[in-house]
Amino acid sequence: LVKSVISTESNWNYKAKSRVNARGLMQIMKACAKDFNTPHKEMYDPYVNVTIGIKYLSKLTKRFDNTQTALVGYNEGPRYAENYKFDYINNSLTILISVLLITLLLGVISAYFISFYEFPLCNFFSWALILAFAIPGYIFAFSIIAFFENYGTAYTILTNIFGEYNYNPHIPKLDGLLGSIIAISFSLFPYVYVLTRSSFFFQSNNYIEVGQNLGLSEKETLFKIILPSARPAIIAGLALVAMECLSDFGTVSIFSVSTLTTGIYNSWLSFDDLNTANQISFVLLLFILILLSIEIYSRKEARYHQPGRGFKPINKIKLSGKKSLLAFSFCFLVFCISFIFPHIS
Repeated sequence: LVKSVISTESNWNYKAKSRVNARGLMQIMKACAKDFNTPHKEMYDPYVNVTIGIKYLSKLTKRFDNTQTALVGYNEGPRYAENYKFDYINNSLTILISVLLITLLLGVISAYFISFYEFPLCNFFSWALILAFAIPGYIFAFSIIAFFENYGTAYTILTNIFGEYNYNPHIPKLDGLLGSIIAISFSLFPYVYVLTRSSFFFQSNNYIEVGQNLGLSEKETLFKIILPSARPAIIAGLALVAMECLSDFGTVSIFSVSTLTTGIYNSWLSFDDLNTANQISFVLLLFILILLSIEIYSRKEARYHQPGRGFKPINKIKLSGKKSLLAFSFCFLVFCISFIFPHIS
């Protein structure tokens, strides 16, 4: 265990010094050396450093009664170790809620445009948007890193267009939580798109006629008739997105984001701590149960069915001008980001 700590903390460099002034093989902080009545300047002595490191690690192990938590406390500090499991939950919740919102918007809007309107390349986008299924989240994550990293693809493009210059400070860094959210969202939105488009496709034109007879505008018909009728399909798509999102390991690992999934992996395989792994797994399952319970409760007594007799195919409205450009631009942008971008990166 001590050898692993030394390898991780200093890579066996007894002269190692961190940006926060942790020193030696086991990266001993000044406060830690003081607790054991040892001058901090002596931490470059391998014998003294390892002796203090072992004492401190032993102290943390007794305090937390858990090797994994003790190692977290050794690396990040005891206060962080007391709450690191909450970071798993907070990060997972942040990613989950953000991904659900983004996939909802991308999937429903694109399905609505393609199902009810005609615009340039409409038929092409109807199947092209499904191609995002071919790009796993971790591949999208690699693409984001390769494009936005220092001297990456974005830097090369800017250099070729505008000439030599240090563009790195001006290139946004999409990493951490933000990078994870973007990568997962654009790889999973087809779940919502496919199911919502299928629901829209099988909605009878009678629904549209009802809205027109009631004097509803296109916007009111969308929010009062079309979307409520498609709710089961939308929820089914979001449920698939939620389960895929919470079980994702590759994407969040690439961006070094600690989530419930990485917590389970580290607890079980890295630390052989089945108790902690089971606890985190229970929280993960609880998330899914809560989401499904909210949907069932919010639906209440509502019932949904597909039209049988009297079904009329939807007559698409042909768009022109700015509306046509808007629909085309939205679908084209989603297609480029979700499928073309990972290939060129």
